[in-house]
Amino acid sequence: MRRLLLILGLGIFLAVSATIFLRWSGTKLYNFYLHQKYPLIYSEEISQYAALYSLDPFLVTAVIYEESRFSPVSRSDKNALGLMQILPETGLYIAEKLNEKDFQAEKLLDPAFNLRYGCYYLRYLLDKYGNNEEKALAAYNAGEGNVDAWLLAKDYKVKFQETSDFVKKVLATKIVYQKLYLF
Repeated sequence: MRRLLLILGLGIFLAVSATIFLRWSGTKLYNFYLHQKYPLIYSEEISQYAALYSLDPFLVTAVIYEESRFSPVSRSDKNALGLMQILPETGLYIAEKLNEKDFQAEKLLDPAFNLRYGCYYLRYLLDKYGNNEEKALAAYNAGEGNVDAWLLAKDYKVKFQETSDFVKKVLATKIVYQKLYLF
């Protein structure tokens, strides 16, 4: 009887221990997975330029994630460059706004330069569209001209599926980053 109670007690102890371990390790493993899937690279630069242009660093991070997955040498099929996927024409436009006369498209492959220009442009779009993140992100992806045309139609609607998907993904990714990291 004593031996049976000892075995029963040991079994209960092992079951409880295993449950606690699996819950703890499962949570740790899931957090590890999330941090691998949603890395945070260039956090100092993101903080610096987000602060400079009064942006939510999580929004900037989500744009970077969705645009380039943090690859500073990323180049789209439309020739958008760098972390925040800035078109050379947009880069030139930003350089003019910033009174910078020596713009060269290859500078967009430099992470700090790209972040500075991307954050400037994102702030510009947010200001233009009344701090409406959805409209600013739509303009970031599809261009201001398209969003302006959509706004002229009385029933504003994003007309491009790619842009609609981009906006949804960025806003969802922003929430993930808010849960995983601190700025």
